[in-house]
Amino acid sequence: MVPNAGALGQALGVPWPGENELDIATSRISELMSAYTQGELSGDVVFPAVRNLETQAATLRANKQAWLREQAVQVSQPSDVASAWPDLDTDQRRAVIESVLTAVVIRPAAVKGGRFSPERVDVVWRQ
Repeated sequence: MVPNAGALGQALGVPWPGENELDIATSRISELMSAYTQGELSGDVVFPAVRNLETQAATLRANKQAWLREQAVQVSQPSDVASAWPDLDTDQRRAVIESVLTAVVIRPAAVKGGRFSPERVDVVWRQ
C-alpha cells in the first residue's frame, strides 16, 4: 500500500482482486512440475494441465496489467505520481508509464561511439 499518496494511494494501493487466483494457478503449476520431476505423475497428465494453467495465468496477468492501467489513469494530479513513485512496486510503476506513453523510440546515432544524445529520443504519448 502506498502511504500518504492521496489519489494515487487510493487508486493503486488497493490490491488487485484476482491476485489470489493468480497465486493459486502459479503454485499449481509448480506443484505439478515438482510431481513430474519426482516421477509421481506422467507427462501425459502433467503437461496438458500445466498448459491450461499457464494459459489461465497469462490471462490473469493480462487482466492485472489492464486493471493497474485503469487504476493509474484515475490519478489526476501528476504531483501525486511524483511523490508516490518511490513507494510503488514495479507493476504499479509500469501501469503508470503505460497509462501515459505508447512508446519510446530511440533513433540511430549519427556517428559511432558511446555518447548518448537526448535529441535521438522520441516519446510517443498516449492520446
